[in-house]
Order: sequence, then structure tokens, then C-alpha cells
Amino acid sequence: MTDATMNERDATGDDALREEVRAWLATHWDPALRGTLPTSEPHRAWLAKVVDARWAVPRWSAQWYGRDLDDTAARIIEREFARVGAFGTAQDRTNLWANTALAFGNDAFKAKFVPGLLRNDINMCLLYSEPGAGSDLAGIRTRAERDGDDWVANGQKVWTSNAATADYGMLIARTNWDVPKHAGISFFFMPMKQPGVEIRPLLQITNEAHFNQIFITDARIPADNLL
Repeated sequence: MTDATMNERDATGDDALREEVRAWLATHWDPALRGTLPTSEPHRAWLAKVVDARWAVPRWSAQWYGRDLDDTAARIIEREFARVGAFGTAQDRTNLWANTALAFGNDAFKAKFVPGLLRNDINMCLLYSEPGAGSDLAGIRTRAERDGDDWVANGQKVWTSNAATADYGMLIARTNWDVPKHAGISFFFMPMKQPGVEIRPLLQITNEAHFNQIFITDARIPADNLL
């Protein structure tokens, strides 16, 4: 096969994909959805359509809601969504929560979390920084200890956005104190809506509170939520 024939084949495939995306958007996209809040039902209903049509994460495998496309093809989809002002694609580049779950979770973990993360049915926050461990996250003192089918976490986090509405926090905690500080750290999806998690807003000079302190006292994390 000559280079010219291969280029013609590739261009034909790109054109077919472009037309498929355009036709789907013409049928399903409603410009009134622009500006809807991410937590609103119309916003999430649209994301569900995008996920089910496999436009949300086209670079991912078909097993996990993708299309097994390369970056060039995925960019065609992104441009077509942008052309009409639609959202929901490119999550294989931009959705921190879902990409983390896909990269590090086992199949059971991914089945539990990935669909809801792509559809924004699961709200998340980051539980990294601590009062004595900001830029040096290896200095964290929040700890987690195994207790049967759970881990039990204790400690404090700070500068956390969206904590009040989060269902889970991406928590880093020390699980082994007998190794150098850059080791012995584990990563969890910790349930936020439980008695052991206290959220205190940090009042800013503008009288707003975009960040929070999180006090974690005997908070329980299912063992399956360890990444």
C-alpha cells in the first residue's frame, strides 16, 4: 500500500468520524444546556448521553466506555463538540478522578466508580495538603490503619475545595511508619459523608469560604477503596 493510499484511507476515516459526531450532536445537543450547573439534573443527564454514546473518553478501551481511538481521532471529536458549544468529551484528558480510578483501580473498583465519575453523579475533593505538609506531601501525618474489612483514618487536611458537597475524597495517608517518609503512603477514595469527617470552612479576607479544613477522626474506608 502506498503512502498516498494510506493517507486517503485515513482521511476517509476521519471524515466518517466527523460526520458521525456531527449527526449525533445535531440529534441530541440542546444549546440551552450551556451554562447549566454541573450538579444540575439537565447537566448530568447530558453527560450520561455522552458517556453512553462513548464520546466522553474516546481514547479509552471499549471495555471502559471508550472507542479505542488514537489522539488524532479523539481531537476530531473534541473539535466537533467545541464547534456547537457542547461539553462532556475529552474526559480522558481532563477528568482527574476518573483517570485516576482507571489507572490504579482494579476492575471491581473501576466498575463501582468510573461510570459515576464520568457522569458527575459522584462528587469528589482532594485530601492532600496538611497544616505541616503542603508542598512537601511526603511530610503528611494523617494515618490509616487496617481494621478488618476497613481502614481507619485519623488526621487533618487543609485547603480542600468542594468538601461540603463531596461524596468521596482522594485521600493520601501514611500506612507504614517504619520506612522512609517518601514510602509508606497509601491512596484511598474515602467516603466523606460519615460522622468521622468534620468540615470547617476557611474564611477568606473577602468573607468567602472556598476552602476548608477537614478533621478526620476514626473515619472508616472500605478496604476495596485502597488504590
